[in-house]
Amino acid sequence: MRAALVLVFVLSRAAALACPRPMLTELPLTKDGATLVKGGGVVMHVVAGGGRGGDFESEGGGALFDGAQALQARTDYLAPGLTVLVPPAQSGRTIEMRNRGGERLLALVQGDVAPKHLAPKLARVTSTLTAAQARRSDVRRGPYGGAVGQFTIELAGGPPADVLALVLYTAGNDDAGIAYALPQPGQKAYTFGFGGKNCGGLGAGQLAQGTKVHAAWVDESGRLSILGKSIAVTAAPAPKP
Repeated sequence: MRAALVLVFVLSRAAALACPRPMLTELPLTKDGATLVKGGGVVMHVVAGGGRGGDFESEGGGALFDGAQALQARTDYLAPGLTVLVPPAQSGRTIEMRNRGGERLLALVQGDVAPKHLAPKLARVTSTLTAAQARRSDVRRGPYGGAVGQFTIELAGGPPADVLALVLYTAGNDDAGIAYALPQPGQKAYTFGFGGKNCGGLGAGQLAQGTKVHAAWVDESGRLSILGKSIAVTAAPAPKP
């Protein structure tokens, strides 16, 4: 878990050295009482704020336990600020997530194998950033500096009931998403801002027109769905007068 937070801190410093000193708080998205299917874990996300302040401090987070025994869990990175804490698989076992003070945050049951969700179907992805603007953007400020703009993901349907997040990938880079969203029931459209001064380093990376992208759901056990087909990003519609 610490490794994931260190990555966020590095991005934060590269984004804008003149930023105020943000507090980063890591919180579980997986709910208390959830069943973690085989290979799954606890979905965590990092948010800015909620702490005492200081120089890029971190709070929240936690560790997984089987009774008094701490479990050697791995941390899977999904997107900036979104990770999964995966314990060793053992069907039928009840485990707990506890905070740094030893207080129980979640009680979870490790389950058996279950099918993955089908891929989210991208209907359209649009961006205000042209390929030429992306090439001219100031790369010295890192992936969260440079040109300012926004992109919108439009899906053909809403999320399955147990989905916690939607992750967007650029084609050929399936190991790290560039952005994630927390879907609401029935939600089909998601808009992200990028570029400029991003003090937390937690926002989306810039996405230029012509880039090919695809997406995946993240279920309550932190497993990615089948990856969807790639589509090309098109120009955002002109704002209405």
